[in-house]
Amino acid sequence: MDINNFGPFASDVWGTISDWAMVIVTTLTAYYLWKTLKSQLVVQESQVKVTRIESERYRRESLPLFKLSCTTLAPIIDGNNISLNPRLVIKMEENSCKELQLIIDQNPHINIAWPPQFKFTYEIFYKGDSLQINPVVSISLDRYSTKNTKLGLTIKSKDFVNNRYEQHFSIIFMNGGWNVNNYNPIHLE
Repeated sequence: MDINNFGPFASDVWGTISDWAMVIVTTLTAYYLWKTLKSQLVVQESQVKVTRIESERYRRESLPLFKLSCTTLAPIIDGNNISLNPRLVIKMEENSCKELQLIIDQNPHINIAWPPQFKFTYEIFYKGDSLQINPVVSISLDRYSTKNTKLGLTIKSKDFVNNRYEQHFSIIFMNGGWNVNNYNPIHLE
């Protein structure tokens, strides 16, 4: 009797060594593929956190900061009104911006005549640039002598990656002079 004579090899029978080897290799491949995808998800989540941190850092570092100063020339009394000629100077203290827009709050007690060449929007404003505005402000004499008169100014702008910002100022006329409050700029979502 010959031990090596089993007859012809039946390849259609499942369970041969090659079948089991394929099952083991496929299982190992699936397991390591799952581990790889899981680690990639962790890396991707950490990259999103780092991107948010870097975006916030950039936004804070590129925050456009303006400073408003105001001096007034001698007032002119005309009947029941007094005309003040403030010299408003808006200076870009930090960074640069684009699409600068000036918005003046309306006050029913103040009449403002803007110079004819005055623009309320500017394309680009660089660090160190300044804008001087010389409006004529008319206030009634009784209000001039008895009450504080407030004028609000808002500057809206964008940085160069289109983050939007807004900075408010209040200009209060009291006791014959202007008091300027510069508020911190805020990021608009």
